[in-house]
Amino acid sequence: MTRQRGRGYPSLRVPATWSPPGSPAPVSVEPLPLGDIEAEAEAEVIEALVLFLRKRLDSDRRAAVAATPGPWVSGDWGPFSGAYVEQRGSVGGRLVVENSACPGNPDRPADDVVHVARQDPAKTLRRIAAVRRILDLVTFADGGDGYNEAYRDVVRLLGLEYAGHANYREEWRP
Repeated sequence: MTRQRGRGYPSLRVPATWSPPGSPAPVSVEPLPLGDIEAEAEAEVIEALVLFLRKRLDSDRRAAVAATPGPWVSGDWGPFSGAYVEQRGSVGGRLVVENSACPGNPDRPADDVVHVARQDPAKTLRRIAAVRRILDLVTFADGGDGYNEAYRDVVRLLGLEYAGHANYREEWRP
């Protein structure tokens, strides 16, 4: 056995003819090119990753829809008072999250709150829509002939966002 393209899949040497037991004449055997087996295995890995991503996007969407509607804005109550995120556009805003300052590190909570405000549900829903469109393009581009290498790389990169998830597989890493 030999290895091809560094993937670790063995190359099987098949004789050109083979005589089944009880058969008087040899049968011609055409070996399946190993590249086809590798392509099928890679396509199954990518299909599993696409399904995983769609499930994570569904979960992210449910959380975003359940959250206080955006857009969110951050504010600061001053040194040692804390920072907050509120819903923009309502009278006085609706408090989304509050983070109190602690002595010796008055700026850290404000930085955290600014980050939270940037992840408002509207932005999350736009990100989800964009990723779904990318996944649809990748699925459409497959065409039954296997995923183009660039598309496989894009899907693997999209999956990195969820690398900490319990169901993420190491084989999906780029």
